[in-house]
Amino acid sequence: MGVAALRSGRREIADSLDRTPVLIDAGADAALKALADLAPLHNPPCLAAIHALRSLRPNMAQVACFDTTFHADMPAKASTYAVPRSWREQWDIRRFGFHGLSHAWASRRAGDLLSRPREQLRLVTAHLGAGASLAAVAFGRLVDTTMGFTPMEGLVMATRSGSVDPGLVLWVQGNGGLSAEEVEEALWNTIRDCVGCGGSLGISAA
Repeated sequence: MGVAALRSGRREIADSLDRTPVLIDAGADAALKALADLAPLHNPPCLAAIHALRSLRPNMAQVACFDTTFHADMPAKASTYAVPRSWREQWDIRRFGFHGLSHAWASRRAGDLLSRPREQLRLVTAHLGAGASLAAVAFGRLVDTTMGFTPMEGLVMATRSGSVDPGLVLWVQGNGGLSAEEVEEALWNTIRDCVGCGGSLGISAA
């Protein structure tokens, strides 16, 4: 006998401080679309999947679970960038953090494996895949993470550059004549040009 799905849950990467899952209605759909450019490897495909399922099952409820929720209460000393206050206030610029669903699970699982509640532990959790990040979790609460305003910041990843000196970006634009779009494409997809920092795929030679 087949089982009919009644609801669909979806991991969303959009920069959001929503602390609970959100039913994807027209308003949520528009909000997710507005944030698509902050995670171009993730948000547009997620939206495409939402719309595809909606066309197939228009009466099925879809729920977004945000990857940033675990980081929502990150201390200001970790979430605040040293940029002009006007930028932070006008554009809500801060370190959002990502892979929160993974880090939340890993910290709980560590407690299980150690037979101690997460609230008694100080941990560093790692999410390692095509995207990669670390998080510091103290006594059950996120205190810092490597990803920031977008999922590009932090560790070197499969296609993403990770953190680079902002002065480097300004230099290649000013001296190399690269547009913002060209720089963005290069940093999100740097693997296409350098095939990893070691000149080959993988990390075995590192």
